Amino acid sequence: MCRRHERMSLLSDRSVSLLLLAAAIAAGPVVEVAAQTTAFRWQRREPFPVPDTSFLVGSSLLTARDLVRGVNVMVVAKRMPSGVFELGTWEWAESRWCRRAVASPPGLRSAAIAWHGGSGRILLYGATQQWAAQTWLYDGVTWTQAANGAGPGPRTNCSLGADFSTGSVLLFGGRNQWNSLLDDTWEWNGSGWLPRSAITSPSPRENVKLNFNPTTGRMALFAGNQVGFLGLPTSLNISQVWEWTGNTWLAINSSNPIGNNVMASASCSAPGGSGVWAATNGSQTAELRRWNGVSWTTMTTLQPPMYIGGLIAEGPDHLLAYSSSPNWATSAYTPSSNQWQTLQTGGYPAGSAWTFACVEPSDSLLFRRNVGLGYSEFWRLEQGGAFTPLFQAVQGTNNPYLMSFHPPSGQVLLLNPYTGDSAAVVGSTVAPSTPLTVPVGLPYLVGHHPGSGKLLALVMNAQQQIEVHGWAPSTWTLLATGPTINDSLVGAWDGGRNRLVFAAQDGTAAGEWDGTTFTTIPLPPGPGSSYQMLPHPEGGVARIHADAIHRWDGVAWTTATILNPMSQPTGSAGLPMSYDVKRRRWLAHDAHTLLELQPAALAVDDASPQPGQWIHYAFERAASANRTWVIALSSSDAPGIPWQPSPWYGTEVIPLANDWLLGPSLGWGLGGVLDAQGRGQVALPIPNLTWLIGFRFVASALTAGTAQPFEFVSPPVEVVIRR
Repeated sequence: MCRRHERMSLLSDRSVSLLLLAAAIAAGPVVEVAAQTTAFRWQRREPFPVPDTSFLVGSSLLTARDLVRGVNVMVVAKRMPSGVFELGTWEWAESRWCRRAVASPPGLRSAAIAWHGGSGRILLYGATQQWAAQTWLYDGVTWTQAANGAGPGPRTNCSLGADFSTGSVLLFGGRNQWNSLLDDTWEWNGSGWLPRSAITSPSPRENVKLNFNPTTGRMALFAGNQVGFLGLPTSLNISQVWEWTGNTWLAINSSNPIGNNVMASASCSAPGGSGVWAATNGSQTAELRRWNGVSWTTMTTLQPPMYIGGLIAEGPDHLLAYSSSPNWATSAYTPSSNQWQTLQTGGYPAGSAWTFACVEPSDSLLFRRNVGLGYSEFWRLEQGGAFTPLFQAVQGTNNPYLMSFHPPSGQVLLLNPYTGDSAAVVGSTVAPSTPLTVPVGLPYLVGHHPGSGKLLALVMNAQQQIEVHGWAPSTWTLLATGPTINDSLVGAWDGGRNRLVFAAQDGTAAGEWDGTTFTTIPLPPGPGSSYQMLPHPEGGVARIHADAIHRWDGVAWTTATILNPMSQPTGSAGLPMSYDVKRRRWLAHDAHTLLELQPAALAVDDASPQPGQWIHYAFERAASANRTWVIALSSSDAPGIPWQPSPWYGTEVIPLANDWLLGPSLGWGLGGVLDAQGRGQVALPIPNLTWLIGFRFVASALTAGTAQPFEFVSPPVEVVIRR
């Protein structure tokens, strides 16, 4: 989700802002429609929102400049657990990447992208998993498939270039479904693809760089490769430059060829610029060069080393580069300074071997990554803030992928479940602790036990008995020994009932421990093993499967489904790894992305709309069927408004600030009555006012109670108005 600074001009005149917002919202209809009911939903939460380049549609990032809206567009594909690519659309505006909440094209095989001046839209071309050729157009709001967009035929690794002299898009080469390289040229004129028969042509190849050269007024083609059918290199990294005259390709002899490292490169050009730009990735540095139609000129060497996947010309000779190293940086370049200026970094080093823990008092997450040679890297993610490095230290325990926060000491425990080695994060160091005895099976780290002031771990001993161990800084203590069990354990602390609830991973046994006595409880429903048990957002504990959640409230087990199980993380058996007490959500981590699993309550279709657009809030909660509901708005989700005591959470809060926007938003009556399945939707217009750009507001849904004002309050949903 994209966050940007609120404009002082907006907040300094709250009365004007409020009046205009109220007038615009009051003018719009409030609509209730049916929606699919479900219980929980996975959602991505990019820690510091940058495009995830772990899995890409093609050999480079798909980047293009939208010359009508003045924003940069990037398309990134992520491989889902099903093996299908899921495309995500990102935009660079106001010095920040924003993931656009739009319905993207299906996962295409090695697609290509370019700006189509004739229609004023971004064009995307590629082949589906079933080898069907498709052309898509993006106008900043919607991706639309062109009905006549299959002309060049299905292929991978083809190249597109925007021809600024004609307003068309040129396509060259690629590889077809029979793995043959192609050398054909096509042109998209806005109505369809036209084959262009060239008298002479570059040899068949893929992954070429195709850009318009403002200096000559022609399309320039260079680079690419000609790897053979069996992967045998017949010719690599071709450095010959070709130009398109409109009916044929001309080979241009360069006195200073670009070199042999252009295969991993990015290129761009812009109307009114001084040539074609190419960034080439070497073993230690990345070089920037410019083609003027006759020769290549080396402009600068990027420092520190960068591996550029996307290069965009934001204006004549003003460049924007996106690189995967170091730390997913976005940088700007101008020839006048011949230097790169870093504008944004993801701060998210490569690698997916991460573990994390919620640090409750500071409302943050502590991340740890093994960087080899006996060292661990520690990072912190502030709620709604940046992902920042903390320190690097001797990790104190090998492979400590279990982590838990200890509130009395403010330390985070690290535990290796295979060896029992443990350590604690103390300030900016890692202090070893006594190891935990692990005779049989793997221990399960439960969390804080208020009664003893310790962190609890469940262990199966050599006699297959349940053991409860407690950790306080530097020491483990055996607290209790219970009945025998047939499998490793999972467990969670039920704070409302003051009980430790546990179950065998295979579901063959379940029970509770009240600090003194072990008692059995009914077996949890659902076949198969479950490797995770955590506190439940609505109280009690949850035994979590890949597509279902079983809740124990001290009386009975109830089952809820997960709306989108295939969108969950792939690691750790596809289950959440930690519980965020304040925001009542389960958290997981996968491929540089933080994911949360929360009640399928309030959702918004576009989290970063433009002025003048509509957004739609959808609400679903079966337990609130036929109740009155309302959406409340605020400019912040902190510190929250206390509203009722809870047996599990102390005083519950409405996750909104009591500010100038809250009261009037309640008065506008955004809501209605939920249907028999607990479903509803409202539409909200965003005023067509440019000075709203950058304004951030938060929404939460509230359902009316009987004995109390509210029966349910949803987690907050944030919207940021973009350019």
